[in-house]
Amino acid sequence: MQSEHKMLDDFPIEEGLKNNPITAPSELLQSGIDIYYGDDRYPHPEMLIRESPDGTKTLVKFTNDAWQVIKIL
Repeated sequence: MQSEHKMLDDFPIEEGLKNNPITAPSELLQSGIDIYYGDDRYPHPEMLIRESPDGTKTLVKFTNDAWQVIKIL
């Protein structure tokens, strides 16, 4: 049991997640906020899918501190 407490002490983010749960993607979209997520079809770590509240999905890449649109999906 003591090792469990030690592990939690080493990972304080777990406590933060318990106190401030992550908002579900559907809630963000309903609030008018774009969501970003990875997709196995595009394994490059800088490429993500951007889904907009209107249902548009775009392949984007983060370069030079800005999002670059690769293509509309």
